[in-house]
Amino acid sequence: FGWPEENEITRQIQTTLPVVFSTDKFELNGTFPKDSFGLRFIYPNPQGMNKYVLLEMIPEKMQHPEDVFNYFTPDYCIYSVEGSRMKIVDDGFFNSHWQLKK
Repeated sequence: FGWPEENEITRQIQTTLPVVFSTDKFELNGTFPKDSFGLRFIYPNPQGMNKYVLLEMIPEKMQHPEDVFNYFTPDYCIYSVEGSRMKIVDDGFFNSHWQLKK
């Protein structure tokens, strides 16, 4: 769990993921500020393709991060927060090649 600057494993595999991270935002089907948008997704583990990684990046504004786990997500989920409320902005599935569906 955590953004690349917070989590060593996320940092190691970030260039192999379908999301682009920068200091204050991330890009996946759009561009989102990290302070108010979170991201959760499952993806084949680049360090061992017979396994998967579940990545969870929680925005700084999230007052109750445990609320995120109440949402059963498809392959990826982007959400915003206002106080303790979570709003799903985008979610979906990767295709059979683990790319975003066009």
